[in-house]
Amino acid sequence: MLRCGEDQIQSVKIYTIRGQVMKKTMAAVLAAVMLAVFFTSCASHASVDVDLTVMNSQMVYSTVYDMVNNPDNYLGKTVRISGLFTYNYFEPTDKDYYYCIVPDATECCQQGIEFIWSGASSTSDYPEKNARITISGVYGSYDELGITYYYLSVDSIA
Repeated sequence: MLRCGEDQIQSVKIYTIRGQVMKKTMAAVLAAVMLAVFFTSCASHASVDVDLTVMNSQMVYSTVYDMVNNPDNYLGKTVRISGLFTYNYFEPTDKDYYYCIVPDATECCQQGIEFIWSGASSTSDYPEKNARITISGVYGSYDELGITYYYLSVDSIA
């Protein structure tokens, strides 16, 4: 009877060792798949430092809020963002200013990123107000009327 118990213990040990090897193999395969997906998705966005189009609404709003309140952290970085297009005229400079507006998750609050589109010569070249847009550009700054402003320098609007 004691011998039978030892055989059962030996069988449990073998199954346990096989289970541990199987778990390690599965973990390695899963890690390889996750790395492949990560690098594949990064390849399509390789030229973008901050891609807000792949974030959930809370992260997008938080990141835009951070860009507005800590702009020096983003200077020179390429940013991709989706939101609503708007613009307004500012009389002291006699110019229109263009923005990509991003609402928070509950859509009660909004943050906007100013952008300058190199492909436009007038307001008529832009989409209609409140149109959904996606823009990519380098985050920079300019001084006007003694104030520093931050914006995205974009080449196209989608």
